Amino acid sequence: MNSAPIISMEGLDPLGFTQDGVPRRDRVLNWFGLSAEALAEAVQQTRGSGSPSETTDHFVVQLAHLANAVTIGLERDTAKAAKWFRAPNPMLGGCSAMDMIQKGRIHRLQVFIESALQASVEYPDRVNLAGPGQAESVDSPGRRFDMRESADSPGSPGNGFGLSDSVESPRTEPGRAAERKIEAIAERIADHVTYRLTVSLGLPARLVCPSDEAEQAVVDAVARVATVREILVEVIDLRPAPAERLDAVTARLDGWESRAAKNALDPMRTLLIPRGFDVFGDDAHDGPIYPFRFKFQFDRKFLWLFVGQDASRMRFLFDSGQRPLYRAAGDITPEDWQQESRRL
Repeated sequence: MNSAPIISMEGLDPLGFTQDGVPRRDRVLNWFGLSAEALAEAVQQTRGSGSPSETTDHFVVQLAHLANAVTIGLERDTAKAAKWFRAPNPMLGGCSAMDMIQKGRIHRLQVFIESALQASVEYPDRVNLAGPGQAESVDSPGRRFDMRESADSPGSPGNGFGLSDSVESPRTEPGRAAERKIEAIAERIADHVTYRLTVSLGLPARLVCPSDEAEQAVVDAVARVATVREILVEVIDLRPAPAERLDAVTARLDGWESRAAKNALDPMRTLLIPRGFDVFGDDAHDGPIYPFRFKFQFDRKFLWLFVGQDASRMRFLFDSGQRPLYRAAGDITPEDWQQESRRL
């Protein structure tokens, strides 16, 4: 029997569905309020609507994926996400998302959600799903999604997932403007990084963030975009115990022994984000770096985004010919943040 597919890691599972990367069916069904019988009926309805190969395990993976995607899109507000799945939505022809699931139309629901979240990459200051005069049903193709209409009070501003309180605020104070700028830059970085994975370029990258807020915005944006593209993400904060945690990462790498390195086709990689990597940018941390480089440069299971906040330490790590990570990752720090780092 095939094992259940892995769907997400730390950054993509705010609802806690997975255990060792595999979705727990009981947790998923409990969140959706579905019995085993209702699950079986939904799977049968989906098969009858044109997906004859649909399996129960894959259906549970889809449920977990969609619930997490909506939760991330709604700023990880789990209560709001649960409400969205149950509220009638004019963008779904007056049905709720749960109605779509139970009627065998989960694939249409998935397209609807992913289109909405992808639109939010282009408009990072709001979660975009439907606007007044632009509302359409998922059964009425050909018009673009711009979801700002509330399912609770049609015509009023909302976040497009059919909830009345919008994630777009009318505030224009400098603090919010700066926050929006950070979010916009983070979204561009996320789109770039995940594109590198989907086209299998496999080029490691490094990023210097000017603040904790910018770093968190990048991690959240990568999680959101990766969810849309069904990419695995794992975030490892090295700062609490740098040497020990990096050694634990090193132990997971195959290096020369990687079976993937011997095959013509690359496997689907996990995007690994080591945070606080700049802690190693001094002479006191040579030890854990050398074995990591030896395995990391040949392992093909992961795509890498090294994140830190100290630009000089990151340059010391990756731009010094006397360091083991010399030219091991390209710098993708945007110009805005490079200038900010120079001012600090």
